[in-house]
Amino acid sequence: MELNIKKKPPFNWGLFLFVILNIFHALVFILIFKDLKYSLLLLVEIFFFIYLRNSINLLIRFFYISFVIFLLNLFFNEGEIIFSFWKIIITKQGLVSGLQKSFFFLGLLFLTNNSLRKNKGIILNGLKSRNKKGLISNSINYFLLFIENISTSQSITMIIKKLIYIYKNGAKIIDGKTENKKIGIDFYIYKAAFFISALVIFFLKIK
Repeated sequence: MELNIKKKPPFNWGLFLFVILNIFHALVFILIFKDLKYSLLLLVEIFFFIYLRNSINLLIRFFYISFVIFLLNLFFNEGEIIFSFWKIIITKQGLVSGLQKSFFFLGLLFLTNNSLRKNKGIILNGLKSRNKKGLISNSINYFLLFIENISTSQSITMIIKKLIYIYKNGAKIIDGKTENKKIGIDFYIYKAAFFISALVIFFLKIK
């Protein structure tokens, strides 16, 4: 009688580094709430966004979403008034809050897109093999569908309709097939450039 024992897949160092580096990457972006000078890291993100051959249309949509977040925070904060016209009031706290939140969200969009641009197949497959319920891989799958929709849809109304449809009917599975067995060198160059830039900005004295 043979026992059916499922063997755990070997430890995937590439997947481990991918997760750890992205966690620290996201934590660095949180520093934007402490000092806006860290928003300069978005220049690194934009450079690699273009380098990885993403569409300009997607870049425009990223900035559009970020701008909406900025506006939502700009007019709904109390504090020191710096501009007032009729019923429109802009406070210093609102301006800073709007910039912080819009830059942070924009950074997360770039982070996720740039990290998965050439590695989505290997990452999705690696996560599914270690996560029976596929919670993390499904989350990535939904994000990729979100990116796909905002890059192809012509209007924000159409994007919202598509996302509602996906939520109600379930998401199609992003193809996880890939010929690459390891995470590409571009990913590590991207992370090295980002963290080195973060250290440089840390020592910059910008008021």
